[in-house]
Amino acid sequence: MKSKTMTLMLYILGAYHFATGIMAYFMTGFFYERFTAHTGPLNEHFLGDVGAAYLTAGTALLLAAYIAKWRVPFAVSAVLFLGLHSLIHITEMVTGQLASMQVASDLVTVILPTAFVCLVIYYSVKSAEK
Repeated sequence: MKSKTMTLMLYILGAYHFATGIMAYFMTGFFYERFTAHTGPLNEHFLGDVGAAYLTAGTALLLAAYIAKWRVPFAVSAVLFLGLHSLIHITEMVTGQLASMQVASDLVTVILPTAFVCLVIYYSVKSAEK
C-alpha cells in the first residue's frame, strides 16, 4: 500500500474517531440517543469517558497521518483502545446479544474502522522493513 494512501486513510479514520469523541464527550445526550440507547440507561459520566478515549484515538491517528516517521507508534496507541472496544462488540455479536441491525451498524462503525487501522499498521511496518 502506498504511503499517500495510508496517510489519507489515517486522516479519514482520525477525523472519524475524533468526531465520534466530540459527540460522545460534548454532546452526550445526542450521542446516547442516536448510537447507544440500546445498551441501557444513559450514563453521562461513562459516555464522557468513552468520548475521551475516542478523542485520544482520533488524535493519535491524525498525528500518525501527519508525522510519517511516528506513524506506527501513534497508530498502535490508537488501536489499543479501538481493538479492545471492537472485541467487546465482536463478543456481543458472537453470543447473540445484538439485533441484526445493530450487528450491521457495529460492523460498519466500530469493527471495520479498527480493521483499517490494523491494515495501515501492518503495511507501515512491512514497508519499513524494506
